[in-house]
Amino acid sequence: MGRRKGPSGGIRSFIALPLPRRQRAMLAALADRLDLADPVPEDNYHITLAFLGDVPPPMLAEVDLALSGLLFPPFEVEIRGIGVFGTFEAPRSLHAKVVPAPPLSHLQRKVVRAAEMAGLELRRRRFTPHVTLARFGRSRPPHDLMARIAAEGDFALAPFTVRSFVLYRSELTRHGPFYEPLARYPEEAEIDV
Repeated sequence: MGRRKGPSGGIRSFIALPLPRRQRAMLAALADRLDLADPVPEDNYHITLAFLGDVPPPMLAEVDLALSGLLFPPFEVEIRGIGVFGTFEAPRSLHAKVVPAPPLSHLQRKVVRAAEMAGLELRRRRFTPHVTLARFGRSRPPHDLMARIAAEGDFALAPFTVRSFVLYRSELTRHGPFYEPLARYPEEAEIDV
C-alpha cells in the first residue's frame, strides 16, 4: 500500500467499485455532450462504497486485513439517468445515477462494517450509488443545466458485472484529486480497466 500521507499524517482513502473501460468512455462522452466547465477526469470515475478520510497507516493495514476477508458473489450494476447533489439552482455536483440493487447495497454495508470493525468511525449517511461527472466548487454550473440534463433524459449504459472492489488513496492536488489503487478485493479478481 502507498505511504504518502495527508495533512493529519494519515492516508486519505476510500473504498469503491472501479468502472470498466467501456462504461468510463461512455460517461466521458456524456460529460462532453453536457459541456461542463470542471468535469471529473475519466480515469477518476468510480462508485464510492465508503469514504474513510485520513487514516493512519497502521489502521489502514487493519482495514486492508478486514476487507481481505469479505466474500460476495458477482453481481450486475446498471447506470441510468443523471442527477445533481444540492439543488438545480445551486448544485454542488452532477452525477450519473446507479440503479439501486440489493447486492450492491449488501456489499456496501459489508464494506462499512469491515472498516468499522478495523477501528474506523465512519460518518453515517444514506448510500446513494452514483458516478460523479462534475463538481461545481471552482466553477459555476451552466445556466441551462436542467435543459442539458433533460436532453439526455434517456441516458443509460449496459449493465456490467462487479467481481471486485478497490481501496484507493486520494491525494488532493491543485489540479483536482489523484486516485491510486492500494489493494483490490478479492486480490486475484480481474477487471477491464
